[in-house]
Amino acid sequence: MVALLLYNIKIKEVILIKSENELKKAQAIANTGAFVFYVKTGLWKSSAILDTIFGIDKEYDKVLSSWFAVIHPKDKIMMQNYLLKNVMRDHKFFDKEFRIKTINNKQERWVHALGKLEFDEIGELVTITGTVNDITNRKKTEEKLHVLRAAIQNSKDVIFMTDKEGIITFINPEFTNMYEYTIEEVVGKVTPRILNSKSFKKYEWQQFWNKLINKQSVSSRIYINKTRSGSLIEIEGSVDPIIDKKGEIIGFLSIQR
Repeated sequence: MVALLLYNIKIKEVILIKSENELKKAQAIANTGAFVFYVKTGLWKSSAILDTIFGIDKEYDKVLSSWFAVIHPKDKIMMQNYLLKNVMRDHKFFDKEFRIKTINNKQERWVHALGKLEFDEIGELVTITGTVNDITNRKKTEEKLHVLRAAIQNSKDVIFMTDKEGIITFINPEFTNMYEYTIEEVVGKVTPRILNSKSFKKYEWQQFWNKLINKQSVSSRIYINKTRSGSLIEIEGSVDPIIDKKGEIIGFLSIQR
C-alpha cells in the first residue's frame, strides 16, 4: 500500500516536471517570460526567459526600483504613473506595451506585459502575477508598415489593389484625384472595368490576363482610361500579381501615373 502510494506520488512528480519543462519550452518559443511582484515588500521574481529579455542575471537585485531601471528612459515616467496609479492604486488589470533598455547591452526592446492582481482576505493587493512578451519584431514590422502606408497614401502615383476575383480592395487618395471615384463607391463593390474606355482590343485583354493568372507581371505601358465623369485620360501603368507564401495568387496590384 505504501509502495503504491509512493509510486503514485512519484508519477505525479514526473508529470509535474514534464509539464514545467513543456511550459518553459513554450515560453522560450513565444519569447515570453513570467514574473511575480510582491506588493508589500516591493520584491519580484522572474523566470529565466524574462531575465534574458531584460538582460539581467540571477544576481540582479529584484526590487521595485530595479524594475523601473529596466524601463526605457522615454517610457519611465509613463510606466511609473501607470503602475503606481492605475494598477496598484486603482487595481486595474496590468496590460501595457512599453519599451525597455536591456541591462547588459543597453538594447532598446518593446515588450507587452500582462498581470493578474491578487488580493488578501481584507481586500488589499498582495501580488501581481503575469507575463512579459518581447514584441520587438512585431513593432518593427508595424513601423515598416506605417512607413509604407504613409508612402502609398502620399504617393503621386495611382495605387490600387484587387482580390483574385478582380474586386477592388484598396485605393489611395491619388486614385480619387485622377478618376473621381471615392473609396465608398469602389472598394468591395466594383472591378477596374469601371475605368475601361474600350480602347483595349479583345486579344490585348486576353494577353493581359493570361500573363497575370500565370503569375507574371504586366510591365509598364500606355492605356486610355475613363474617369467617373466620362473624360478619357492617358496613363502609364503596370500590374503585378500578389502571391502568398503558398505560391497562390491572392490579388493584384496596379500602379499608374
